[in-house]
Amino acid sequence: MATTERSSQTTFRNWLDGYYNAIIGTAALGGQITFTVIVTDILDPRTLRSRDPAVNPADVFSVETIRLLIALSWLLFVATLGLAITAKLVCCSPPFPGADDLKLPPNGPTHAILILALNALSIGAFFLLSLAITAYVPVAGWMGVAMLSIYSLGVLGLWLVMNTGFRNSVVAPMVGPFRPEWSPPRGDNIASIRVEERSTDQAVQQVGSSLRRTV
Repeated sequence: MATTERSSQTTFRNWLDGYYNAIIGTAALGGQITFTVIVTDILDPRTLRSRDPAVNPADVFSVETIRLLIALSWLLFVATLGLAITAKLVCCSPPFPGADDLKLPPNGPTHAILILALNALSIGAFFLLSLAITAYVPVAGWMGVAMLSIYSLGVLGLWLVMNTGFRNSVVAPMVGPFRPEWSPPRGDNIASIRVEERSTDQAVQQVGSSLRRTV
């Protein structure tokens, strides 16, 4: 049992380490790209779509609004990057010797909160970028918003399942499948059970006879 538990914890920590690495890479790349866009000249979407008579300029985001959306996206990417690096160092690989006690148990609430926060921050960053894209290509932008909304609901549902009574069977089972230790009696065991049943029946009959005589 203890060996199975340690193996499950090791497997979960390896998965968690890979998850943090993926989040760190995504946040670093997203932060770099968004920062590059912020400090450069952004084309005014109203000018780009002025030839379309069906487009009302008042319904299109201005350049300042688009820059604000991209800046907020950059901020979320930076927050995701900092949180993921901190979580990886503290929870998976403490940077100094003798710090193994900082490795939190995989079934604790801390990992669940960290995973939910990292997912929310990264999805929020891409959501803001999708809103900015709607000013230039509405179809692609709103499709991105819809896909991210559905994805966020799926992530939230999966997170709830992972952190309920089904967590051990979904994330990293802390124990193996249930196997009853009882085995059917064989040979002499059956005979001894039958003898015990007969003795019990006889004792019950004697008690009943004594009660009837007393009455």
